[in-house]
This record gives sequence, C-alpha cells and structure tokens, in this order.
Amino acid sequence: MALLGNSYPHGMNELILATVEHLRSAAGLSLSADVCDEQPDGQPPPNAGQVYYAVHEGAWTNTADESLDEYCGVCVTITLRAGYAPRDRIALALLRDLRARRAAVRAAIHDNYDLMNLANTKLGPAVNGFVEPLRFRDAGRPQTKGPDWFYAEAAGHPVAGVTVTLVFEKARRVQTLESMG
Repeated sequence: MALLGNSYPHGMNELILATVEHLRSAAGLSLSADVCDEQPDGQPPPNAGQVYYAVHEGAWTNTADESLDEYCGVCVTITLRAGYAPRDRIALALLRDLRARRAAVRAAIHDNYDLMNLANTKLGPAVNGFVEPLRFRDAGRPQTKGPDWFYAEAAGHPVAGVTVTLVFEKARRVQTLESMG
C-alpha cells in the first residue's frame, strides 16, 4: 500500500510544518533544528539536548455536513532536562525556565497570521487555505519526567526533567466538496 504523504494537501501537515518553521525563526526564540522539530507525541528524540520543543498534532474536527469546515490544532511540548540544576534547586530553576519558554511560545503562535499564511503557502494556491489562525487554549501544568522520557534507564534520580504541553486550536479551513475533487 502506497502512502499518500504530501500528495494531497489536507492542511495538518502544512500547519505543523509551518509551526515548526515559525518557532525556529520567531523573535525571542530563534530555535535551531536540533532543538525544535515535529515529533509524533511530544517526546523529544533520544539525541535531544537540555531543551527541546516538540511540535505535534492536536485536534482535527469538522463542523459541517455539506462541506468541510475544519478546525485544526497543534500542540507544542517543551522539555527541559534536569541535569543543569542542582538537586535541591531542580523545582525552582526548571519551573522558572519553563514558564518563560511557555510564555514565549504562546506569544509566538497565538492568533498569528504570519504563521497561518506560511501554512497556506505550503498548501499552495490550488486549494483553499486557512482563514483563521491558531489560538492558544491551554498549557496544563508542568509535569516531571523520569529517565524513560529521555530513553534512559532509571539511575537513582526519579526526576530527569520537566515538560509542559501548550495546546493551540481553531485554525479554520473551509472547503467545498467540489473543491476537494
């Protein structure tokens, strides 16, 4: 069975790729490819360093019957390793750093028309693009992660890092059924 890949622009691939590209160039972030990329579930790759921004798929829904009135979402999971903070300062050092990074990602993505236009450029002119940008919805609470989050075995240190996942939703794309043919 052949995979479709990007042969049919459905919007989610383009929105995720645009989000990665936007985060890499956003003012205040300027992240390199080894620090920010698409990941299937938010977990950083095994070779990730102290900080990693994983962009992954959020909700994807349709609200119409006679057309596609889709709302796409993207999540960004920020992971910080605990290795640089002394054991008695892990909570404060990591949480303060995580809060600042969380605020910068929220500011870079929420209601950003440049990001939406970048996704539309990736979709191409032959299809209907997004008409509303991603909007920040939730950041949840920071979670501690054990060594397994970093593909390591437990070595007597129950906390190996912290993460937080930001949820962005409501990037709207409307298509008639005829335009999909």
